[in-house]
Amino acid sequence: MSMQQVDLNSLKIDRNPSPQVAGPKKTGWIKWLILLVVVGGITILALKGKWFESAKEVRVVSVNKTFPSQANAILTASGYIVPQRQAAVASKGQGQLMELLVVEGDQVQEGQLLAKLDDRDLVARLNQARADLKTSQARLLAQQAETVRAEKEWQRQKNLLEQELTTGSEYDAAFASFESAKAQAQATEAEIQARQQAIRVAEVDLSNMEIRAPFSGTVLTKNADVGEMVAPFAGAANSRGAVVTMADMQSLQLEADVSEAYIQRVQVGQGCDIVLDAFTDKRYRGEVAKIVPTANRAKATILVKIRFLEIDNRVLPEMSAKVYFMETNQTESSPSEPLVTIPKSAVFQEDGSQAVWVVEDNTLQKRLVQLGQDLGNLVEVRAGVLVGQQVVASPEVGLKSGDRIRTR
Repeated sequence: MSMQQVDLNSLKIDRNPSPQVAGPKKTGWIKWLILLVVVGGITILALKGKWFESAKEVRVVSVNKTFPSQANAILTASGYIVPQRQAAVASKGQGQLMELLVVEGDQVQEGQLLAKLDDRDLVARLNQARADLKTSQARLLAQQAETVRAEKEWQRQKNLLEQELTTGSEYDAAFASFESAKAQAQATEAEIQARQQAIRVAEVDLSNMEIRAPFSGTVLTKNADVGEMVAPFAGAANSRGAVVTMADMQSLQLEADVSEAYIQRVQVGQGCDIVLDAFTDKRYRGEVAKIVPTANRAKATILVKIRFLEIDNRVLPEMSAKVYFMETNQTESSPSEPLVTIPKSAVFQEDGSQAVWVVEDNTLQKRLVQLGQDLGNLVEVRAGVLVGQQVVASPEVGLKSGDRIRTR
């Protein structure tokens, strides 16, 4: 054969190849370089952001609205709005409530009809009394006519007796008949008076089924519904005593508890500022109306009543409010709008300008401010900060914008 003989034994797989000589690790130094750059960048950011710097502790206060007169107040107290003329209007009669003519918030006048009870039985009783009166009056007319006739017969018998034309017994019978008719007429007259009084009683009972306003005011609450039983003293389990509760809104006063230690600062007629907790941007002028001459042993306070010198429909019973007692009657000339204020201690000078440190996300930011009116320990801020922001109360030396802080 022309083909060469192939040695099949030489055709085998080498399962243990000889290792090749490893070349230099060209990519190892690149990994270390990237790691070094990342660590260096993090370090620079940490140093720049002051991550390793401990937070400074500062005391902060909020930017608030304050009335100028409040800044000059010598005493502050809290209390509630209470009407001095209030009534739970009830019925003098007893029965089922048939009509309720008012709802909460209605303005009513003195004597206005508020509700009516079921009065059908009283109407029937009144009609019966009037019918009985008419019967008695008719009977009286008949008796009066009989009295006139008996009197004439008695006079005729008297004349006949003087002429000896009749007997004494006939005269006596005529006289007795006259006296009897007269007595019966007098009894009927008394009966008529009793019937008239019965009619008046029935009319009063009927009027008691109508519930009317005892004074002019506003309906505060509705205590009963149509169909319920109403009784003067609500003795039954399912009956109501009062139908509505109303108050004279012109009699509203603030009742505040003043500590015994400071009551000497309060006197009747003293000017006050009243601020409702629900409407802190509105000031109401007032004056001390009364200092109740007794103390609360448990709270060591004395009740003081403050009269409103000006009031509007936003003032409602049971609202909470604060009262600021003035040294003199300063409320007459003070502005009626509040001013944006901060403590004077929060302001510092820098390059001839006033500034404050504002706290934002637990870091300090410097804000230049424009100041206005001096209000004792407070000062008006006309520009630079907003109500509700927090500022450092007493800035320390060394504070910088961006400093991390803890508040106390």
